[in-house]
Amino acid sequence: MNFNWNKFLYFALAIVLFLAIPFLFGKYFVFVLSVICIFIVVSIGMNILTGYTGVLSLGHQAFFGIGAYTVAIVASRIEGFPFLIGLLMAGSLSGMIGYFMGFAALRTSGVYLTIATLALGIIMEEVFSEWISLTGGSAGMAVLPPALGSIRFDSSTELFYLISFITAIMFFFAVNLIASNIGRAFVAIRESEISAQSYGISLVKYKTLSFAISAFYTGVGGGLYAYLMKYVAPIDFNIHAGIQFVMAVIIGGLGSMLGSILGAIILLVLPQLFGGIVYWQQFFIGVVLLMIILLLPEGLSGGYYRLISWVRHRLQKRKECV
Repeated sequence: MNFNWNKFLYFALAIVLFLAIPFLFGKYFVFVLSVICIFIVVSIGMNILTGYTGVLSLGHQAFFGIGAYTVAIVASRIEGFPFLIGLLMAGSLSGMIGYFMGFAALRTSGVYLTIATLALGIIMEEVFSEWISLTGGSAGMAVLPPALGSIRFDSSTELFYLISFITAIMFFFAVNLIASNIGRAFVAIRESEISAQSYGISLVKYKTLSFAISAFYTGVGGGLYAYLMKYVAPIDFNIHAGIQFVMAVIIGGLGSMLGSILGAIILLVLPQLFGGIVYWQQFFIGVVLLMIILLLPEGLSGGYYRLISWVRHRLQKRKECV
C-alpha cells in the first residue's frame, strides 16, 4: 500500500495553520472562534435529536445551563478540580436528565413534545435564578479557569486550543455514532416510527438514548462555555438561547454534521458582520437568515452538496465533449 504524501502534506499544513491562528489574529477573533467551537458541539447535539431522530426541542438551553453550572459549582468549590472530570460531570448530569426527558417523547409527539421541552427550559431558568445558595441567583457566579493538576488554562490562546481539541473529539465520536447501527436506528425513527418498529427498532430504547446523547453534548458545550466566559448567569440560558440552537441546525442543515458546523458559524458570524449597524442589526440578520431558509430549504450543507454535484456534473460533461 502506497503512502499518500499529498494527503499527509495537506493535513500537516492544516495543523500548522490551526496552531498559528492565535498568533496571526487578535484576541477577539480567537475568542469568537472559541465560541463557534462551543456552538458546534451544541449544534451536533441538537442535530442528533432533531436532525437525525426527528424530535424538535426548544428547551436545550436547560441542558446547556446545567452543564455550565455544574462546571461552575465544582470549579468554585474545589480549587484545581480537573476540567476533564468537570466536563464529564456536566455532560453526564445533562444526559441523565435528558434520558428521563426522553420518556416524554414516548407519551407525546409533535407540538406537544416541543412544548414539553420548552417547559423544561423555563423551569430550569427559574431554578438557576432562585436557588441562590447553589447558583448565586440572578447575580450569577464566577468560574475558575480550567485546570489539569498544576496546569491552568488562563489565556485565550490556551482556552482556544483546549476547546477546539475537545470539539474535534466530540465531532469524531458523533460522525462514528451516526454511521453505526444506533445512528441508522435514529434515522429510521425519524422517517417512520411505525416502520422502525416493524423492523424491530425499540422506540423506548432509541428515543431515550437520542435525548441522552443530545443532552450530553449540550451539557459539555455548556461546561466549555462556562470555562471560556469565566462567569455564568441565568440570563445566558433563557429561551432565546434555545431558539438559537434550533436556528443553527435548521440553517446549517438537518441531519448533517457539516450542517452543524456551518449553522454555528453563520449564527455567530452574522452579528459580527452587522455589528456596526446599531439600529438595523437585527433587521439585516433576520433578512439574511430568512433568505437562507427560503432559498436553501435543505440548509447550507444541502446547498453545498448540490453545488459540488453540479460542478462534478459539468466537469463530467466537459470530459465527454472532449
